[in-house]
Amino acid sequence: MLWIDHLRLFVIMLVFNMHACVTYSHVGGWYITSANEPTLAQKIPFILWQGSLQSFFMGLLFLFPAILRTDRSPGTVPAHSSANGCSGWDSPHSFTCF
Repeated sequence: MLWIDHLRLFVIMLVFNMHACVTYSHVGGWYITSANEPTLAQKIPFILWQGSLQSFFMGLLFLFPAILRTDRSPGTVPAHSSANGCSGWDSPHSFTCF
């Protein structure tokens, strides 16, 4: 399943690209911005690019570990889960508890 690692690495690179775009385009709130603000004509490609990236990349990054979990059978609750679905942040699967 080396392809899933490559896909995940590609999505992480898109996250870095997204943060660079936010810094230099002045589109969206960011605590560091470049000194020169681009014109509206220059911002439009950034708006389209950033909007398309934000629509899928974080969900995709959380989808990978949820799909690839091997510690549970279909229809069962993992042993580390409590009644509310998670045992806390100390759980090795804290981001994928149900």
